[in-house]
Amino acid sequence: MPVRAAAIRGQLRFWWRLLAKYKWKLQEQEQEQEQEKALRKAEFALWGGMDGNGQAGLVFLKVSDVTSPKVISYFKEWRKNKSERIKHQNKNDKLSACSYVLFAMDNVDEEEKTKLIDEGSQWTLQWRFDETRITDEQKHQVHETLRWWANFGGIGARTRRGCGAFEASECSLDEIIKPLTEKDVEAAGCRLVRQADTSSKPVESWKKAVAKLRDFRQAEEIGRNKGDNPPIPGRSRWYRNLMPCAA
Repeated sequence: MPVRAAAIRGQLRFWWRLLAKYKWKLQEQEQEQEQEKALRKAEFALWGGMDGNGQAGLVFLKVSDVTSPKVISYFKEWRKNKSERIKHQNKNDKLSACSYVLFAMDNVDEEEKTKLIDEGSQWTLQWRFDETRITDEQKHQVHETLRWWANFGGIGARTRRGCGAFEASECSLDEIIKPLTEKDVEAAGCRLVRQADTSSKPVESWKKAVAKLRDFRQAEEIGRNKGDNPPIPGRSRWYRNLMPCAA
């Protein structure tokens, strides 16, 4: 199954940790040396974990109604030899613009691992609580975690680069699919930057964002110096010289 409850739980734990530390500040209830331990204890109490007696979590997830996914290959033609794959640049036309965030697939040795789920898949996520143990505060944490995941998260790998993003079209709790505002994000110590986009197609907007990130990190005279020899790129401006120097 391309959408697994266990994978979603992992994503939710990531967003819960962000909110717990930077918005709810659960660790501030403890001494400094015990803060990380306190966060870990709170996480395991809610989501389950192997510490102590390996307690079960208080949140149960179920994925259903998964539509048959459309699978696309990263490469037009699979070549076993890595250098041949890179040399021929035979990326799928639909994915070539996203190669900056999918570059890890250049190093994969199995063709099956270079296949992705195309846009358009649908699924339903259900959750319920262990009502005998969960507190109202923990329920609120789960609901807010779901909201952040629905706004900024995804499923699968490379979600922090936009892969696996989804739209929550409906929910039994309207607050979960309500867009986060600049004020909501600032409350967690983050900053939300918006840019108007004329495209009504999310994937096209994502490709534009990937191109902006790529140029910021790699483009000549932006992310790196201009190379002396055209085929050879100049030094990255992200490079840090850690060698000591004399004053």
